[in-house]
Amino acid sequence: NFRLDADHLDHQKTRDLVESNRLAPLHDADELLHQLQGLHPAPCLRGFKTPSCDFPPTFKVQRGTTAFLYNEKRIPAWCDRVLFKTKPNCALDLEKYATCHRVLF
Repeated sequence: NFRLDADHLDHQKTRDLVESNRLAPLHDADELLHQLQGLHPAPCLRGFKTPSCDFPPTFKVQRGTTAFLYNEKRIPAWCDRVLFKTKPNCALDLEKYATCHRVLF
């Protein structure tokens, strides 16, 4: 699982950013994005892309709630990601990438 880099974010700071809808600092600490955009991606990830998560982290949301209330033991992160890779000269037109807030965790 890829997480948010704990060297830059702790649980409280992550929650504060989510509550103020400031997701850019979370993207900056995203281990998966670092792997995909880095100079030396893991061989198994070469050529893959992921859409930007323009919604709050979905892990580790407390069960039994539809709100983004996080388990205090883990720094929230996006662990349910979509990765894709296209063939050469092919394109993917992603129309929407979101989370469903109505799901009861």
